[in-house]
Amino acid sequence: TDIAQLTFGAPNDQYPSYSPDGKKIVFARNTSGIMGLWTMNADGSNPQTLTHTPYIDERTPAFAPADQTVYFARNNTPGDNNTYEIYSFDLASGQEDQLTALNQGITEDPAPSPDGRLIAFQSWDATHLYVMNTDGSNAMDLTEIINSNCPGDCPIEGQPAFSPDSLRIAFVSQRSGSGEIWLIHPDGSGLQQVTNIYDVVQSWWSPDGTYFTFELYQGIYVISADGNGRRAVMTGGQFTFPRWAP
Repeated sequence: TDIAQLTFGAPNDQYPSYSPDGKKIVFARNTSGIMGLWTMNADGSNPQTLTHTPYIDERTPAFAPADQTVYFARNNTPGDNNTYEIYSFDLASGQEDQLTALNQGITEDPAPSPDGRLIAFQSWDATHLYVMNTDGSNAMDLTEIINSNCPGDCPIEGQPAFSPDSLRIAFVSQRSGSGEIWLIHPDGSGLQQVTNIYDVVQSWWSPDGTYFTFELYQGIYVISADGNGRRAVMTGGQFTFPRWAP
């Protein structure tokens, strides 16, 4: 496998996300202990600061389908890394809007649907799967909808990603005892387990919807969307946050 390093010099670059046209990557960069958002060309050239608020962490960015908006999570309280909400940033105007005010600890990992209607994300200290409209309205806790034992005894789940046709959400859940890839419709129906591997994290659909890529023991793997044919792509290092190029 050919591996190309795209960023240099920073102590910690994380959460890469391609623009839908594949020309740009937005990511979070740690400078002086604070995460801020950056963009660069897909080949790593022309890195530029997108947002950087002093003493405030900004992370888990994702491009909207139309390329003009980036969704991300921001910690509004300096020094408190346990409270995040989701925001939008308009690339043309520079306008920022707060989309969530759930006050449930860590609310992050916005994943917009390709049809531009919905955003899946995780909340309740990053342990519940949610979906909402792109303007922040009608936030729905899917974890509570599909678990009769909630809120007292809910499985940990999150890290969502919409299917290319916007009809299903892939997410990582511990409902079977360990981290596995599951599927669900945005209305909370159609729950389905995909993998039975143990300790999967950070899954992501291929552009044609036929594969997932995911992180397992700091390696990157791919597997068919039906859960068969797992193979290693990158191992022997510390590889995280896999994303498919469009």
